[in-house]
Amino acid sequence: METRSQDEYTQAHAQFMPTGLAWPRKRTSVLMRLVRGLSAAAPRVESLLNTIARELDSRSASILLGDWETFTGLPDECTTAEATVSERRAAVSSKLVSTGGASAAYFISIAAAMGRPGATVEEFAVRRFGSRLGTRYYGIQWRNVWQMNIPGNGYVPRRFSDRFGGLFTQSSNGSLECRVLKLKPAHTAVIFNYEV
Repeated sequence: METRSQDEYTQAHAQFMPTGLAWPRKRTSVLMRLVRGLSAAAPRVESLLNTIARELDSRSASILLGDWETFTGLPDECTTAEATVSERRAAVSSKLVSTGGASAAYFISIAAAMGRPGATVEEFAVRRFGSRLGTRYYGIQWRNVWQMNIPGNGYVPRRFSDRFGGLFTQSSNGSLECRVLKLKPAHTAVIFNYEV
């Protein structure tokens, strides 16, 4: 939203004044100079109000981002200290969206809030007596396993300069995986699949 200028505010204030000889509208008159001086603060106030309106939404906050993080209990074990501003905003948004649940739609909404739209959840059907012949066989241990399919490359390969003893590849979505593992039902296991 564009902020109005001091002249626009002066004209608006002058329109609300009474008319007559005692109320001159000439730009050089004492009254109009007074109105112009009083109108000087209005553009600054409007600009601040527009900024505050942007800060009320955690997805566009910058000045109040620290307050949003405090409100949502961030940083926590799922966020990194060197996160960018957009990653911090995504973490706040995902915490606000996280109302609880065990449905696939709930975990898909968390992935979307953390900047990974298009994620899907796949559940593994356990074979039973009467199952269709030719379907994949998943034993009884698969009844509480589900897979989260996340679009895009999810792993960062090791470099020559990395510390000895580390993993060959590490997830580039550590905060998303941590959040899902933290919120998933306790009796389930989740597999993360990154689709390139």
